[in-house]
Amino acid sequence: GDQKQQAKGVKLSDLGVAWVRQNVPAERQTDQQKAAARQHYYWITDLYESSGRDKSVEATYAEIQKVFGSDDDVLGRLAGFYRRKGRYDEARAVYARFTNKIEGNSQVATTYRDQKKYEPCVLAYRRNVPLDAENPHRWHAAIAYTYHHYARQYDKAIAVYQELLKADAENTQTWLWNIATAYRDSGKCKEAIGFYRQCTNFPSNYTEMAMCHRRLKQYKEAVILYNQIIGGAPNSAPWALLQIGYTRESAGQKEQAIKTFQQVCKRFPKKSEASRAHAHLQNKYKISVTLGGSKKDN
Repeated sequence: GDQKQQAKGVKLSDLGVAWVRQNVPAERQTDQQKAAARQHYYWITDLYESSGRDKSVEATYAEIQKVFGSDDDVLGRLAGFYRRKGRYDEARAVYARFTNKIEGNSQVATTYRDQKKYEPCVLAYRRNVPLDAENPHRWHAAIAYTYHHYARQYDKAIAVYQELLKADAENTQTWLWNIATAYRDSGKCKEAIGFYRQCTNFPSNYTEMAMCHRRLKQYKEAVILYNQIIGGAPNSAPWALLQIGYTRESAGQKEQAIKTFQQVCKRFPKKSEASRAHAHLQNKYKISVTLGGSKKDN
């Protein structure tokens, strides 16, 4: 059955290729006409790829380059085909032929990243630093991001973020935030708090600081921060009050936790946080309240 289906797919694909070839525009005077003609060849590569004929895909790309010349668009599509097939070495060889060396190196880096080969990825990004004089910090940022979010090598990420903090004064807040977040992700909550404190994106930084204090079992400090959010960011008040309830709960302060959850229901009856507090009171404490605060008769 599978072979029959495959044969049928190949036959349909051949019919499609034949039809596209018959309809390739003959006019190729303007760039627009050339692009339209070349698009027909791209459709042919799609038909071959969808029917699993890799050699025909490669042959068609060779034909495209012979007819239209080679540029980064054609090469990018060919490299993309190799990537989809997991043929990363061949993809990198094609990216190396890019006229735009910066883009070529960037794509090479992401192929290594796809393979979880982080040091070669970083090296490819590093090659762009001297090439891209207009964006001196972009590639260091890409290196830090790779260490942080892909390799999970937090110390290396923080070291690069620290360099960016010194070198890129225009984006001080970005690098402070990233340093704090890398410390947080590595489990170093105390260090994270120190950097979040330097950030100016209230209430987001207070939110993160409070969660770090909770991880450190410093519940009192977390409650203070949540109260500051309630006072300074009214839109976040329902969420912050709910978090105080959870924090009290973690601290073993059952009665205060219950009172806080009830307060959420009373003060913010139409907010989703009230629904969550209501459900939590029922499920965990078997306490039933109406949204708005008054107790129901059991």
